[in-house]
Parts: sequence; structure tokens; C-alpha cells
Amino acid sequence: MNEEVLDRIDRLKKDYSLQPCGRKHAVSVDELSESSAVFSKAVESGDCVIDFDGSQKMAVQGGVIPIVADFAGVYLARMHSSGRGITPLTHLDERYFRPFIFGVDQRIVVKASVLEITVGRYVISVTVENEKGELKGRGQLRFAQEFRNF
Repeated sequence: MNEEVLDRIDRLKKDYSLQPCGRKHAVSVDELSESSAVFSKAVESGDCVIDFDGSQKMAVQGGVIPIVADFAGVYLARMHSSGRGITPLTHLDERYFRPFIFGVDQRIVVKASVLEITVGRYVISVTVENEKGELKGRGQLRFAQEFRNF
């Protein structure tokens, strides 16, 4: 990787560390490069819903996973943007195959990769796994080019 790319990665990681939503949801940057990003989050009881069938099992509420996916996707898109303004999510399509179970799964891990970069948008593919690499879902996110005056 060249110096410019490494500087951009450092700048984006610093920028991410200041994001209130990322801190609130305890989402971490595990990897970031020009072609991929990995973001993750610990499975916590506060992210779960309880199955009241008598088992009292808890599963991660489905809306928590897109937060991790959005961060992984947008920071990968920002690797290719000018870095000015925001890069808004315009479309999210995720499919979940298996739930994250509290006490069984330790981390939500989202791996993002670039599918397409065109004038006006970034298309990012994501896979959703647990810490053991077991596939839980996959999806696609689209981001618009930067909005500078919002």
C-alpha cells in the first residue's frame, strides 16, 4: 500500500473514533483497505429480544445488524470518495439466514467489499458472520456520492 492510502486509512479510522453512533453501539473497525472493510460488534443482552416460549433465549434484534453493515460499507465507500461531506446510504438489502444468539455467538462480524463504483454511487457487498466465520447473512448497500451542505 502506498503512503497516500495508508494516510487515508489512518484519517478515516480517526474520524470513525469520533462518531457518536459508532461509540453508542460499540462497533469497532477491525480492518480497512481500498478493497475491503471488516467492522464488528460484541453480542450484548441490550441488543436482544427475548423468546417468551419458556426457553428465555435471547436473539439479536434484526435492526442492530444493519448498523454494523452501514459502518463497514460507508467507510469502504469513503476510501474512494473525496472525504468531504457525508456519503449517505440510499439502499440496503440484507438477507439473514440464522439469528445471532446471546450466549452462543460472541460477535457480529460484517465483511464489506466493493462491487461497483460509478459516478454518483458506490455499491458494496457485505457478508454477516459470527466470530467463528459461520455465515448469518449477506447483502448489498448503495451509497450516494458525498453531500457537502446538509
